[in-house]
Amino acid sequence: MKKSYSVLIWSVSLVVILAIICCSLLTGKTKTISSQSVVTSETSNQTSTQKTYTEETIKIGNVGDILIHSPIFRSVAQNDGSYDFNPIFKYVKEYYESYDIMVADLEQPLGGKEKGYSGFPLFNAPDSIATALKQNGVDVVLTANNHCYDQSESGFHRTMDVLEQNNLDYIGSRKETSKPYIIKSAKGINVGMINYTYETQRLTDTKYINGIPMSQSTKDLLNTFNYDDLEAFYKDIE
Repeated sequence: MKKSYSVLIWSVSLVVILAIICCSLLTGKTKTISSQSVVTSETSNQTSTQKTYTEETIKIGNVGDILIHSPIFRSVAQNDGSYDFNPIFKYVKEYYESYDIMVADLEQPLGGKEKGYSGFPLFNAPDSIATALKQNGVDVVLTANNHCYDQSESGFHRTMDVLEQNNLDYIGSRKETSKPYIIKSAKGINVGMINYTYETQRLTDTKYINGIPMSQSTKDLLNTFNYDDLEAFYKDIE
């Protein structure tokens, strides 16, 4: 895994999120109306309505990578064959829960037990990591990263199914070619979020993630950018 690229992707994701929040605050779209008062002018006998606003503050947390190497999932294996990741989050749960919106980068697919759980170089984590993320305060999962296609098309789709089953919102991948972003609300403030990952250099028109070719049916379901064409990326996120 290329950590330098991961840092860039986190920077892009955070910059986009912060930019959207700032723009919204400047336009006043994220402020909630706390009360309304009617002011009557005695001289002109005209009535005008003046809206009173109150500023609200929210906290957004961001953590990752949630990357389950083989020693990690083996360490939480239970006698019944299940995997309990909750002890891993024991000392950070209170911090996760202190944020109004908590975001985590899930840097591997949930391809299912049938494929065999694995670490580097082709990751496949137990479904219970999604359950643990939800139970420990995570609200949104980032699914666009360089390991998201490690279990090919079936693992790509199954990951979204498992996240939905655990009531976790996700961005980066999607089931249909619809909007590539989500909007989360907290305390009356709407926050637009978007997540992209980088492509392996293309040799053909096929899209590659970590050297793995994406199928024609999934290539438009993942937010990606190409280092050889950053202008297209900038235009896409506008």
